[in-house]
Amino acid sequence: GAWATQILDEHPGTWVGVRRLVREGICPRPETDNYLLGMLDHHNGLPRQKGVQHALTADPELLDEVWKLFTLEGGGEWSLANADKYCHPDHSWERGLVALAADGTLDRARLLVASLEALERDFAQYRAGWFSRFHEALTPTVPERQERVERYLSLLSSTIPPTVTFALNAISIVQNAGQLPAKTVLDPIRPALIARSKGTVTAAIKLLDRVVTSEPASRSDAALIVTDALTHESADVQKAALDFLDKYGERGVAQLTVAIQEKADNIAATLRKRLRPWSTIAVPVPPVEKTAFIVPAEVASLTPALRKRIGIDAIVALAQSGKGSLTAVDLDGANVPRLQIAIEPIRELDVVIDAFATILESPDQPDELERVLDGVSSLCSEHPDDFDQRIGPLKKRAMTLLKRMGSGYLEHVGPLPDLCCLALAWATGNPPGPSPGLKQLHTTPSMIQFSLHRLAAITKRVAIRDARPLLAAPTHAGGWIDPRTLVDRAREHAAVADIYDQVQSLLRLAPEHRAQALKGSTTVPGEYGDALRHALGAERVKYGPTAALWIAAARARVPFSNDDAVRKRHPGLGPDAAEAARFLPVSSQRQQAAHFVITAEPPTPNAVAVDQPTVALIRALKPTSRGDTIGLPDTATVRWLATLWPLALESYFAIGAMRLGGNLDWWEALWSNRCYLKTLLGPDRPMGPMARLLLALGLAAKDPAESQLATDVLIAAIDDGRLDGPMLGGTMRELLLTGIVKLPRWAKTLAAASRVSSLHAWIIADAIQNLLTGDATEPLRDLHTVLELLNELLETLDIALTLPAAHEFLSYIPASGKAKPLVKSILSRSAVSADIPSAVLERAIVGRVERAIRWRNSS
Repeated sequence: GAWATQILDEHPGTWVGVRRLVREGICPRPETDNYLLGMLDHHNGLPRQKGVQHALTADPELLDEVWKLFTLEGGGEWSLANADKYCHPDHSWERGLVALAADGTLDRARLLVASLEALERDFAQYRAGWFSRFHEALTPTVPERQERVERYLSLLSSTIPPTVTFALNAISIVQNAGQLPAKTVLDPIRPALIARSKGTVTAAIKLLDRVVTSEPASRSDAALIVTDALTHESADVQKAALDFLDKYGERGVAQLTVAIQEKADNIAATLRKRLRPWSTIAVPVPPVEKTAFIVPAEVASLTPALRKRIGIDAIVALAQSGKGSLTAVDLDGANVPRLQIAIEPIRELDVVIDAFATILESPDQPDELERVLDGVSSLCSEHPDDFDQRIGPLKKRAMTLLKRMGSGYLEHVGPLPDLCCLALAWATGNPPGPSPGLKQLHTTPSMIQFSLHRLAAITKRVAIRDARPLLAAPTHAGGWIDPRTLVDRAREHAAVADIYDQVQSLLRLAPEHRAQALKGSTTVPGEYGDALRHALGAERVKYGPTAALWIAAARARVPFSNDDAVRKRHPGLGPDAAEAARFLPVSSQRQQAAHFVITAEPPTPNAVAVDQPTVALIRALKPTSRGDTIGLPDTATVRWLATLWPLALESYFAIGAMRLGGNLDWWEALWSNRCYLKTLLGPDRPMGPMARLLLALGLAAKDPAESQLATDVLIAAIDDGRLDGPMLGGTMRELLLTGIVKLPRWAKTLAAASRVSSLHAWIIADAIQNLLTGDATEPLRDLHTVLELLNELLETLDIALTLPAAHEFLSYIPASGKAKPLVKSILSRSAVSADIPSAVLERAIVGRVERAIRWRNSS
């Protein structure tokens, strides 16, 4: 019995064998939940070739276990929801239990109650959905629903939106049959009126409408309750609530008037006029007032050059003229100070051992990972008498992790197994053997293979105690290297450094202090010295034969332009070799939601040398690539990849956009995709075309965590002055043409960001106008969702359309349904105006002054 419980706890899929032992009387029934969950799986559970009904009747003792299933949520693949999702409908638990209820084997009334009791436990939405679907599959009659109406009413306070919707539908059926007194429903329905789901609240209001129609005496109490819905963020919900109040509310009733006024600040700007009949005080004014522009006092302490560089003077000029456009700060990566947070190298044995142990548990900290690599590389020759004792715990942990991952050699699938191998090489002096697939990886490398080969080279040196600092160890957070420090390192170690360390060091050169570093680089020997000087801006160098070095030097020198001198010496190596990559518009590609395509020019070679990582990044975009052995990289891989070439992350963001674009509607989100979005949060991160594409896709993602993170990025980028309306709207327009995005998702995330400040409202209104341009002959699905937001923003800002092209687009687009009145409302506002409210400019200048002060202090 103890053994049976143990193996079930390890894996519920062992249920079939355990069940046979129980039936034969060899062991007692295990008292573990996994005994119940194990019988659910469609592969390892009940033998269901003839369905659940047959399987349960063939083993009657299991009929008593059925009721316990309604008390368990399960998890992962072990739940009723998951069991039925991945099996034929005829073999499902839902159909089987319904059949057993129909033939009287199982008590139908008890099943109805059991399913409602399960919903009361507030299981996770995915798993709770099975119980509501099963309840409806039993097709309860009106009397059966009436008998259980108290339970339905209690479910209105559920935290699971679909459960609330299910309960509302059941209550509506009872109410339509005339079996639901108003006094029974009024108080319990209040949680549904403040639910997040728009559909839930509107359904609750409709139910109350029918209740009041049946019992007019309840109108006053119902009207007071409906005021709760005025706090909802959706203008549609607020409108439905106001419609109800206009229909049933009695003006002049103090309690009702006060309740409405308490919610007045939350009412959409387009609906505020409807509050006037309910007002005892003036209707709240729009949040943006046209007041005098105030220049922050800190501006006076900034140099003219810095003010101009960050666009502060341009905002002051806008405030003075009242005309013009609000444009983003010009950031290209190379004109931004990067040496802001210094990294202290590790030069003590115990410190690096402790840091190594930490990074094995959290390998998704790239700066700390690099600090550990440099520390081990520098100290690997130090072997005091008690070295084995000191490194013993690290060695043991590395062996445990490798065993858990089923790996005993360099797998090249991510940093963690390779870091474990490095720890063992350091501890034992025996480097792990290469993966059988390593030879193939040299010819078709994935986007991360360069970094893993670099780690492998370090591992081999550490095993033979060949100690030296790494050229490529970052001196500052974000993967940056101070050029002056690299020159000092190169004088001593460049001649013996491996190609991976040399290439990585060039790609991490910060933009600051390059001229000073160039003066001191004359004594750096060899081809690496020539490549380093070229990267730092030297005019005349000897271009050597090692393509990898010169590609890295070219990308460090001119990250966004072609390097003609290097191209002449090393031609035809692909995008982001000697020639800068040029990404084609996504609207020109044939896109589909399951496979998002990004194409770059010049053409990418089918085979890329592993020591050419900038080209390999572009190669990873090719849908036919088989070299990307990672497939779906983990968070550690994605974050480490961001430090490979920090000066120009467009190809990195292109990979993120490709992965996110191909996963917009997948039911299961990929955690690593969020890492690409998090990288965009950096206040000095340029919002280039691929960065904007990644952001626009994130704003349209189905996964709430991804869309919320993208919303946070949008808010930060507007506050930082990194993003303006044409930049965002143009990218969204290009993406809209692919047909893979859904406008309601954009409307939701843009609305959330627009509520932060008047600046955010202005930029997003400008972005929507730039989205609504171009060909106006084809109707757009769900166009009303973004039109509703635009109409609301224009009302909030008290402005008309500012973009003539958007005015023309809306004048000709074949709008119908909900979109038609919205188009009319937007176009009815006064003539196109470009006035920017002072509150918008004041918020905009604050973010730019903060950037100027940060840059000044870092110089």
